[in-house]
Amino acid sequence: MKTIKLSILSLAVFVLAATIYSCSKQEQTKPTTTEISQSDADILMENKIRAFKSKMEFLRENPSYKSGESMSVDSAVWYMEAASNYTYADGASAFNKAISDTFSIVFDAINGTVFLNDVVEAYDDMIQNLSAAYQALPDENKHLVANDVTLTGIDATNVTFSIDAVFGLDIDGTANVFNHEWYWGLLMGRGDGAYLGISDAAEEIEKMIHKRKGTLPAYSYYSDIDSIYVDPEFFLNPNDPFPNDNMYDMLMFWNMDDGMMPNVHDLLSVDEMNFYLGGISTIIYSLEPDGVRPNGKNFISVDLVGDFVYGNNGSLRWHTGWVKYGILHLNSQPPRSL
Repeated sequence: MKTIKLSILSLAVFVLAATIYSCSKQEQTKPTTTEISQSDADILMENKIRAFKSKMEFLRENPSYKSGESMSVDSAVWYMEAASNYTYADGASAFNKAISDTFSIVFDAINGTVFLNDVVEAYDDMIQNLSAAYQALPDENKHLVANDVTLTGIDATNVTFSIDAVFGLDIDGTANVFNHEWYWGLLMGRGDGAYLGISDAAEEIEKMIHKRKGTLPAYSYYSDIDSIYVDPEFFLNPNDPFPNDNMYDMLMFWNMDDGMMPNVHDLLSVDEMNFYLGGISTIIYSLEPDGVRPNGKNFISVDLVGDFVYGNNGSLRWHTGWVKYGILHLNSQPPRSL
C-alpha cells in the first residue's frame, strides 16, 4: 500500500492540513489489487511456442510446400505438448471432477527425427481428437486442464505418441470435509445407498482434492508434464498406533482380506474419508520421500481409482492412481475453446 506522509507547516494551515490528511486516509482505505504479470521465463516460453505455431500456420497455408525442416522426436513431443496447452488449456479455472481421454498418433520418423510437415499433420490430428473428446463431454461447465504428450514407440520408420488429456468438470459443490460414509470403489455409492453406479470413495476424495486446489492466476497453463503412479504400499502411515490391522495402515486406503487380517471392510467411515483425503494430499503436494511431487513442478490433477485385486495370499481393496504435474506458465491471452 502506498503511504502518503503529510506535515503541518504552521498552525495557520491546520485546517487545510487536516482536510488533506482526511482525504489521504480515505484513499488509503480503498481496496488494492495485485496484478500478476508474466515473468521473463514466461515471455521467452511464449515466444518459443508462437514461433513454432507460426511455422505450422505457414505450412497449413502452403500445403504443397515441403520445408525439409526436421527435428528430434523429443523436440516434437515437447512442442506438440507445449503448443496445445498454451493454445487451449485453462489451468486457472476450478474443477472437481477430472476426466481423462487417451489416444495414440503414429507418423513417419527416420532414425529418430521427424519432418516438420509431418509434425504439423500430427498436431492437427491431435487437436481434432481433443476437440471431439471435449465436445462429447455432457457437462457444459468444462475445460481442458492439461494435455500430456508422451513418446511410447519408435522404430526406423515410425514414431508413436500417446496423448493423455485431462478435462475438468465442476459438477457439484463439494464441501471441505466429508460427512458421509462411502464404499471404497467400483462406483458402489454412499453408505446410505445414494449414488450407486455414479460415485465411490475414490471418486469423492479425488473431487475434493481438485476442489481444494489453490486459485491460479488467469491464463495459466502447463508444460513439461509428468504422470506419476501412486501406490499406497509405498506410503505407510507413520502415526498409526496399531499397524497391520487394516485401519489407517497407509496414507491411502489399503485393506487386505487374507483370512487372518482384522477389520476387513469396504465401507469407509467419515473419519476414514477425511483421513485418506489428508493422506493423499500429503503424497501429492510433498517432495520425495514423503510424496511424489517433482521439484519445481505444480500439481495439475489426480485420477484416483478404487480397485479390487485377487492374489495368492487373498484379496485386496485399495486406492491407486496417477498424478499429473507440470511447470506453470502465464499466457498473455486467454485459451481458445476446443
